[in-house]
Amino acid sequence: MKNIESLAMTDIKAAYCECLNSQITYAMTEDEGYFEIYAFLLKILKEKPNILNSASKEKFAKGDYVVTLWSRIFSTVFEDRSENLFCTWTDTVPEGSSAEKRSSQDASSTAIGDKIDLRIWI
Repeated sequence: MKNIESLAMTDIKAAYCECLNSQITYAMTEDEGYFEIYAFLLKILKEKPNILNSASKEKFAKGDYVVTLWSRIFSTVFEDRSENLFCTWTDTVPEGSSAEKRSSQDASSTAIGDKIDLRIWI
């Protein structure tokens, strides 16, 4: 990984290719995901650098970051079909969260609970 990081400083494409080679070497092992994520981020740096640039953050909605970056990373890290573990991307307020928030306030409260964008299910 250190070699890929050093290479990325001068040649993103070569570092990306090295990540792909490492994915082949570590295919179907727990380590493959590290190289998959790293290759993905190098590709984003090459093809969509503005999404990672804080100066252009006003141009992108939260959904842009979720769809472009986080969904792929979280799915790679957390999803495990053999353990029936998967990510669900949604924009919901669980009823339990609203009920808990209302119970901590006065009886006439119409409080809405905390919004959840990602759930990791088992």
